[in-house]
Amino acid sequence: VASKHIASLFQEVVEAYRTVTPSPDAATLERVAAADVVAFTASSTVTRFLELAGADRVPRAVAAIGPITAATARDHGLVVDIEAVEHSLDGLVAAVERWAARERAMGSLADAAPDPSEGTAGSEPPS
Repeated sequence: VASKHIASLFQEVVEAYRTVTPSPDAATLERVAAADVVAFTASSTVTRFLELAGADRVPRAVAAIGPITAATARDHGLVVDIEAVEHSLDGLVAAVERWAARERAMGSLADAAPDPSEGTAGSEPPS
């Protein structure tokens, strides 16, 4: 209703953003459940995640970009382990990195697997 009213005010309306709900397969949902952390960037991502994956597939740690998203997660019964101080993607990444470093220091999080696309550190190039 609001979008029709807004469209009536202008000669042209350009759709620059649209939320599309994916249809993940069972294997993807199982990989999600096995993840160390899920990061939410908006309240709508909390709601959609729970609709698609269900509360039983929430990874062991929940990260939120800021207090509004964290409140939505808590309203849905989730425990928020990580909340970004700077409410941006960079801030969220930094908060998750700090959490991961603490978890690794306590021995409760394994080191990340090496990225095969980066090669093996210290290895000689093929001759």
